[in-house]
Amino acid sequence: MRNLIRPELLVEDVFSTCIGQVRNKELKKRLELCLDDVLEASDRFANLATISQLYTFQDHLCENNKVTIDEMKDIYTGRMASKKSRGRVYYDKLMSSPFNFTCPLCGQRKVSQLDHVLPKAVYPSLVVTPDNLIPSCPECNKKKLDAIATSSAEETLHPYFDDLGSERFLFASISGREPANIKFFIHSPPDWSDQKSTRLEYHFKFYELNTLYCIHAIDEIAGQAAFWDDLEVDELKEELKKQAKSRIKNNPNSWQSAFYAGMAEDEWFCDKGYNELLYKT
Repeated sequence: MRNLIRPELLVEDVFSTCIGQVRNKELKKRLELCLDDVLEASDRFANLATISQLYTFQDHLCENNKVTIDEMKDIYTGRMASKKSRGRVYYDKLMSSPFNFTCPLCGQRKVSQLDHVLPKAVYPSLVVTPDNLIPSCPECNKKKLDAIATSSAEETLHPYFDDLGSERFLFASISGREPANIKFFIHSPPDWSDQKSTRLEYHFKFYELNTLYCIHAIDEIAGQAAFWDDLEVDELKEELKKQAKSRIKNNPNSWQSAFYAGMAEDEWFCDKGYNELLYKT
């Protein structure tokens, strides 16, 4: 769940470069005639993304032009994503946009492919529209597949258009005691709109981020347990608070920020309770 700077790529340049490789003159002519519709669709996409209304987007490109969905999909797969294609330069530029190649959808794993926000199998006019292409990890892309929202509440966050700001919204706590579990959860800032809060909650559940972050938190505990065992309760609290402060300064809503801040406040965890999290069955 990280913001990305919106791509400074012109849709016309990307589309024209990709279809410039088409050798079949008849097909190339039909694709060239699609440009106006592609540009209009791209502008409409951006306008709807700005107000969280992408679920209302309708695509009539293939009805208005003599092209098939498969021919449009090949512009992306064969002429942009392909390593030997001229359009690959745009693919690589989009892929390199996240800091340290970290997936903006989960905020944890590394990107290795582009995800179509509105799937290319249903929205052919947007197959190479930069605003519709998000660098993602394989796991997040697989979860998304061809899922289509039916309301604003079912729209996952768009890294280019949804600014989450710098206020904390991700937190962690110990859930229960027998057995104890780490729980990551969303607590939106009070000044957020209901729509923004609802979409963040949906995004968090859709990508199963609680499960992902818990897995990494247990790995973190395993790596720190030997050091923590030598500390008294108050000493460990202070150590965790220092870690939380540093991580929050870097990214207030990383799972590490939530984990360290939450565990620093938990008496049971700091009194060697973390060991039970490692060895529970």
